[in-house]
Amino acid sequence: MGRLLTTVMVGLLVCAGCASTEHAADTGAIEWGVCTQGVGTGPSAARVECGTLAVPLDPSKPHGRTITLAVARLRASERSDATVIVNPGGPGASGVDYLLGAADRLAAQRFTTHSDVVAFDPRGVGASVPTVRCRTAAELDAEREADTGDRSPQGIAAAEAMNRGVAQKCSTRTGDEFLGLLGTSQVVDDVDRLRAALGRSRIDFIGFSYGSKIGLEYEQRYPDRLFRMVIDGAVDPDADPTDTSVAQARSFQEVFDAFARDCTRVPGCTLGNDPLEALVHYQQLVRPLTRSPAPAGSGRTLDFQSAVDGTSMALYRTDLWPTLRSGLADLAAGRGGESLMSLADLLEGWGPGGRYDNSADAYLAIGCADGPRITDRAANDDLDRRLRAAAPYTDDGRGTGHAPLDPCAFWPPISDAAATSSQSTQSETGAAASVPSPAPLVVAVTHDPATPYAVGEEIARRTRGTLITVDGYGHTAALQGNRCVDRAVDDYLSNLAELNGPLAC
Repeated sequence: MGRLLTTVMVGLLVCAGCASTEHAADTGAIEWGVCTQGVGTGPSAARVECGTLAVPLDPSKPHGRTITLAVARLRASERSDATVIVNPGGPGASGVDYLLGAADRLAAQRFTTHSDVVAFDPRGVGASVPTVRCRTAAELDAEREADTGDRSPQGIAAAEAMNRGVAQKCSTRTGDEFLGLLGTSQVVDDVDRLRAALGRSRIDFIGFSYGSKIGLEYEQRYPDRLFRMVIDGAVDPDADPTDTSVAQARSFQEVFDAFARDCTRVPGCTLGNDPLEALVHYQQLVRPLTRSPAPAGSGRTLDFQSAVDGTSMALYRTDLWPTLRSGLADLAAGRGGESLMSLADLLEGWGPGGRYDNSADAYLAIGCADGPRITDRAANDDLDRRLRAAAPYTDDGRGTGHAPLDPCAFWPPISDAAATSSQSTQSETGAAASVPSPAPLVVAVTHDPATPYAVGEEIARRTRGTLITVDGYGHTAALQGNRCVDRAVDDYLSNLAELNGPLAC
């Protein structure tokens, strides 16, 4: 895929913060107040405030039942002329938690002098009400300890029974109607309600990872209400989901290979000193966990899947590579799997006291709402084979060519309300297609495990955006301390400069 890019003109369209009265009759107001938790004591603390916004449960029925979104704002340090809405990804990540944790870093950017920064917990996520809750902490612990890798007919039947039970728990505890209205299309409508409640005719948007999908779909449906957009770690909303999963697995394997090369340069690396043999050593180390899980502290055990989850978590960030290296060394030396389990816990949202946040349940529910729900066994078996081939570090060696259907295959049918909402979305998207869209700033890391670099290239080409290439490893890069990237993002959102063609950082 080539880089067919054009210039991003950031000196135009200066009315990004003009007041709006759209949806005034059916959009709630936000009553801002003190955040009850999570606010630090840094220099930006006095500028941070929290609130809630009521939005329709079903966007196609604006006067029907409502749900509540949690929101947070970093006020502009001077006059507020614009609003930047941020989504940190997931799906299932809390935007409120992101803003509270990143407030000082955001406040250091020039664009926050005249732009408010607003983040929200998407429907069903974090502190929004209702919250998706499918499983108790004990049930999640039991699922993580279950052996779901047995590909014998009996093993597949047992795994599907568990997955069917997960779907039923979501249905019973969250409700079928809400589960059908958790998709990205409904979140896009919520973003527009948030824009109207903030009194803006247009917004800027920063979307990290899955958040880029929200931004790109918002651009498709409401191009006249979006001013500037930063995409970091692009997710292509139009790509085939199965091919996307395989491409992502391939990227994780690429980063695993890089970790392995780095490890083999360290004396005493458990994976040996030959990068070509590192994968074999890794498999020899973790595959026995399918039969004999390792103790992981506090009565917990590390099985094969948790070891792979911990490995995958470390591949998101190079600063976690030393933890992965020492965790593998502990496992090889018989010291248990506590370090690897701590990495897996980060991925699963496990916290102090054995509690889980709702990110795992929200990730599942939103993914099932967006689809596809693979019920064709031949297609499901083919996907399992492709994933094993793309990322052999995740392969437990027990593949038979068959695989269990996942929980989405047993998800409750789409309700009439969800179907109506989806049809409304398609209609609006088609009607807006002829309206010119803004050219975004697209940030892509050359070795991003979760969102492959090639996707960022394609999104930049398709949207006429400017591509910022970050040479390195890790998932996303903007507003995280890379001066080159942050300066480009700041200039773009500050409306101070033109970015002429692609940029390498």
